[in-house]
Amino acid sequence: MNTLLSVIVAIATAQAASSSAERAVVAVVQQLADAQRTFDQAALDRLLTADYVEVSPVGDVDERAKVIGFYSADAKAKSPEVSSIVIDQPTVRIDGTHAIVIVRQTTNVGRPARAARW
Repeated sequence: MNTLLSVIVAIATAQAASSSAERAVVAVVQQLADAQRTFDQAALDRLLTADYVEVSPVGDVDERAKVIGFYSADAKAKSPEVSSIVIDQPTVRIDGTHAIVIVRQTTNVGRPARAARW
């Protein structure tokens, strides 16, 4: 009985640690989305690794410098206002010091709708 209880506690502890790590990884993804939404190049510089690459919405493979450059003050002035970027439905796989994260990202462009007052 004690052995079974120890195994259950070990599994529960491992799952709790894993879910905590997964939440931390998803929080970083949200920070990245927030930095993109606000065109915060300093935050992008802090969040993106030296070897970061991404596939753009049009299919281009962009390296770190190009990604950060896209979020310049000039680009912000020419872009439509993004009111929010919502990150949900995360799938996280952690392997040692690396994580793979797949999320649904919903970008809301334009000012948020105002509530009607009567």
